[in-house]
Amino acid sequence: MEISLEDVRHALIELGRLRFGEMGVEEAIREIVATTHSMFAVDGAGLMLTDTAHHLRSVAASDDRFAHLEELQVRHQEGPCIEAYDTKELIGATDLEQDGRWPLFSKAAVNREVRAVLASPLPYNQDAVGVVAVLSERSRPWSPANELALLAFTDLAALLIASIIQGEQQS
Repeated sequence: MEISLEDVRHALIELGRLRFGEMGVEEAIREIVATTHSMFAVDGAGLMLTDTAHHLRSVAASDDRFAHLEELQVRHQEGPCIEAYDTKELIGATDLEQDGRWPLFSKAAVNREVRAVLASPLPYNQDAVGVVAVLSERSRPWSPANELALLAFTDLAALLIASIIQGEQQS
């Protein structure tokens, strides 16, 4: 399914609304995942952040299946989210059954009926502090519009998380 400019506009308005609300980081992260899931009309979405040792950890997922796949990536240190975080670039897989980049992750994903993934790093200065990812149960070519929308969305999500954390630190 192709994402429209109207979908992107609606999602960005939702995130903008969150920025001015009274909420903590955990609630904001859950809202980011829910908005990502609905905006991209995908079968799952998740958000991973780094811990104090700079290791990615799953912090929010649209369902248990996606949370499990995030944990597999952490355990095996391979997968689209790990690669997006390490390279600080958008990483996509259109068909994990045919993609040989992450053999352990891909096999587990296909076994859980996940075929396509798009992962975008959450930027902070010149670094990445996490990853937002979407998944599909069927093979799916990610269009340039999908890729651009996820990049824009993760940039705004990173700003939202940073502003909430900064607000909590000043309180």
